[in-house]
Amino acid sequence: MYGTILDPRRLEQERRYLLMEGAWRQLAERRIVDVVGEERWRAWPNPDLSANALKRGAYQLSVLYDRSPSWTHPPTAGARGAGGRSPAERTLDELFDGANFAGVMQVVQPRTVAIGDYAVRYEVSAGADGTPRLTLHPVSPHLLSVVPSEEDPRQPAEVTEAVLVPESLVLGLPGVAVNMLAGTRRWTRDTVEVELPGREPEVFYHGQGACPWVLYHAEPAAGLWSPLANMEVVEGTLNLAVMQTMALHATLDASFPQRSAIGLQLAGSESRGDGTSGDPEVTAVTPDPAKILLWQPMDGVTGGWSLHQWQPGMDVGLLRRLIADYQDALLEQFRVAGISARRTSDGNAPSGMSLVAQRDAQRELQRRFATVFRPYDELLARKVARA
Repeated sequence: MYGTILDPRRLEQERRYLLMEGAWRQLAERRIVDVVGEERWRAWPNPDLSANALKRGAYQLSVLYDRSPSWTHPPTAGARGAGGRSPAERTLDELFDGANFAGVMQVVQPRTVAIGDYAVRYEVSAGADGTPRLTLHPVSPHLLSVVPSEEDPRQPAEVTEAVLVPESLVLGLPGVAVNMLAGTRRWTRDTVEVELPGREPEVFYHGQGACPWVLYHAEPAAGLWSPLANMEVVEGTLNLAVMQTMALHATLDASFPQRSAIGLQLAGSESRGDGTSGDPEVTAVTPDPAKILLWQPMDGVTGGWSLHQWQPGMDVGLLRRLIADYQDALLEQFRVAGISARRTSDGNAPSGMSLVAQRDAQRELQRRFATVFRPYDELLARKVARA
């Protein structure tokens, strides 16, 4: 999608972003070709993307707060209003409610878990009636270059954001653009410098009171944007696509067992092709369930006739079990049991009690993970309050 980005960190984060967005068919095709070769890949169906362990584990670990958060803000002037809350506190809550903070976090949290980092840009502006309005813009980290702050190395003093604009817009052409051209927006404490293809650079004062970005990190102690976290789950998800596609191919192949005939031909069959390499000669008939196949000896063959039929060389049911166990092992890397995929040793579904125990363990992990996001949410609130 963003082929101009060559930095290894960005390439890895883009790969994870595509997995989370469900736009990873090309990644799966590339892995299938690497594993089985191009010739076998062409005989398989389209890649099966139904098993996405990275996305599933990230969503299982992501949970919003038990109740809508209330943002506290020290009053700058005036007495506290009804309910003991200052007008500034009420305004901040209204800003976040109007910006659909809970809905934005449903996007940010699982992507932060999967990618390791994510970013939110805030924008406080005046509405038509003069009241303040807040807009939140989640951005994947593979589109950002960051200069860290000296006071807090985990937060930015300067952010350069890669933006894509339609080529038709740059050239002033009508119609829907197919090609996208890359530009940049560089945010500092006071200004934003915009550079778009075909235009002169422009500098604006954004008036947000600080560099208007908050960087979310999945692990508080980790370095800034390490591309190594959960690498085994990313690789395993691509391997799952290979296995799922192979299982789908085997399932379809099981409906068409291999057959051969020696010294016999189907009555009513006809020859097709002229025997050249581009159009080989084939003698066959197209059967269907409404026909009874009648075999007859081939001309010049007086004996030794035989018919053969054999099934695919694998048990599709065992293959499905193997895939389920593999997926469950990947989810364990997230410290989350693969609840719906797990089976007991005899192949039966788990008991209700074991499901309850696993759900309780998952909720406990979710509650612990929610505390990782709380400091960044509070930092976002403080920045918005200053703006």
